[in-house]
Amino acid sequence: VVGTTGLVNADTTTTTVTGNNTQTLQSSVTVSGSVTTSQGEAPEGKLTVELPTKMAFAVDKAGNLTGGTYTVKNSSKDEIDVYVAEFTKTSGNIDVKETITGEDNRSKVKLELTAGNGDKVNLADSRLNTSGDGIKVANIEGNNTGSITLAGEAGKKDDPTGVDQNGASAEFNMVFKVKKHS
Repeated sequence: VVGTTGLVNADTTTTTVTGNNTQTLQSSVTVSGSVTTSQGEAPEGKLTVELPTKMAFAVDKAGNLTGGTYTVKNSSKDEIDVYVAEFTKTSGNIDVKETITGEDNRSKVKLELTAGNGDKVNLADSRLNTSGDGIKVANIEGNNTGSITLAGEAGKKDDPTGVDQNGASAEFNMVFKVKKHS
C-alpha cells in the first residue's frame, strides 16, 4: 500500500471548565476514508492459498523412504511465503531425527520438505514448535502454483527394536503459516 486518502472530522465545540474541575468533557472524532495504491486501486486484503492437508511416507524393509510431491496453489494476486511452524508426533513409534546414523533402524527417519526452488526444511529442526513464524519452505508468486516434496532417509540397521511384524507407524501434526511476501 503506497498511500492513503481520507477525511478527519472533529467536533470543535469549546467548553470551559470552572469551579471544582468535576465536569466531564466528551469529544467525538469521525474518521472516514479508504486505503488505496498509488494508482488509486483498493487492495484486496485477502490471501487465498490451497495447502496439502495430508502427507504420507513409507519405509520398505530395506530402509528406503518414499515420500511424495504436493501442490501449493496461490490464488491471490500477492506473492506469498509459506512457513512450517510446527511439526509434532501425535502417536506411534516412528522417531524423526535431524540425522540418521549407522545405529538407527528403519523406525528412525529423517524427513525434509523441499520446495520447487530447492529450499529445504528438516522436520526435526529445533526452530519448529516455537512462538515464531517457523521456517520458510516456499515462496510462490501471485496466481501461481508451487510444489513441496516430502522426502528423507531411514535407518538401515537390521534391528527389529521399535519395528514389529506389522511394521512401525505414526501420525504427525504439521502447521503451515502463510504470509504475504514483504
